[in-house]
Amino acid sequence: MDLEKKIGELFIVGFQGTTIEPGSQIENDLAQKNLGGVVLFDRCLTNPILPGNIESPDQLKILTSAINNLAATPPFISVDQEGGLVQRLGQRNGFLGSASAAEMGHSPKGIAFTELQAEATAKMLGQAGINTNFAPVVDLDINAENPIIGKLGRSFSDKPDIVIRHAESWIRCHREHSVISCLKHFPGHGSSTSDSHLGFVDISATWDEHELMPYQELISKGLV
Repeated sequence: MDLEKKIGELFIVGFQGTTIEPGSQIENDLAQKNLGGVVLFDRCLTNPILPGNIESPDQLKILTSAINNLAATPPFISVDQEGGLVQRLGQRNGFLGSASAAEMGHSPKGIAFTELQAEATAKMLGQAGINTNFAPVVDLDINAENPIIGKLGRSFSDKPDIVIRHAESWIRCHREHSVISCLKHFPGHGSSTSDSHLGFVDISATWDEHELMPYQELISKGLV
């Protein structure tokens, strides 16, 4: 393998469109540049007027199949499918919705509710041809006013042990359907005061060592 293709394996990229058009940049990059993978969205991030990559279950299967057929090396085909407010495969496009991490973490049904949600999500992703899910969020909900974590219900809990239990259940369910899980975002993001999508967020004065625990525990168990 030449150097250009080795470098290509290091990249997961996004692209615009619900199909792989002949002669398009993404077709060339998948076939010739040996891309490591793609990330799919239900909207175009650079222009809200344009479509994203996901519009229906049948269309998505065709798209993921085309991506696999073009790539010489099996690519990561990824989405953010956390549940709640962060679902690229949404109900408006004919997919099964799921609860947020906060709803799972605080459900009176306990871990069984998370297993139910995770199983349904992983099965749906696998059937759609998606093999990587940028979830679960394992940031601790320390700052309930955090604009991108706490206020959006994206954390299971402010307690490390609860986050670990629910995240482990989520990951194991995904593994059963051959879907890779990716922990996010970073130790200290849950206690931060700003949105890292919008700029640099300094956590020096806010982060707590407990925020490392979910990452340490799940990595030590070989789950990620």
